[in-house]
Amino acid sequence: MGGGGRYDNLIALLGGRPTPAVGCSIGIERVILKIKELGKEIPEGEKPDIFVAQLGETAKRRALDLYESLRQEGFKIGESFSKDGLKNQLDIANKLGVKYTLILGQKELSEGTILLRDMEGGIQETINYNKIIKELKKRLEL
Repeated sequence: MGGGGRYDNLIALLGGRPTPAVGCSIGIERVILKIKELGKEIPEGEKPDIFVAQLGETAKRRALDLYESLRQEGFKIGESFSKDGLKNQLDIANKLGVKYTLILGQKELSEGTILLRDMEGGIQETINYNKIIKELKKRLEL
């Protein structure tokens, strides 16, 4: 299921100084096959209630801070910070089945707000950024 060994000459081969090294890896496909072979159930992960979407580099940095604040407050959160387009991010939020998506863009940053989108109804509201945690706790009954 795994393999590895010593790679003492690898760094020198790539142009570096001779350096002692070891490495290993596990083949995820082999692990999955073994789990199936043993008839084990794979539990589903917790489904997030909230998805954080962002538009633009400045918004992405602020969204990372927001994500961490929400996580510390005990919210189950999804994100896709590697995606830039809002449509792609909303598609991911839909696939995750979240209740709410928080949307943070340049306009919201300048106004000190954030968009709260109800994913079931499609209704968006503008909320004061500093009050979003309190609002989410109320809506999700946390």
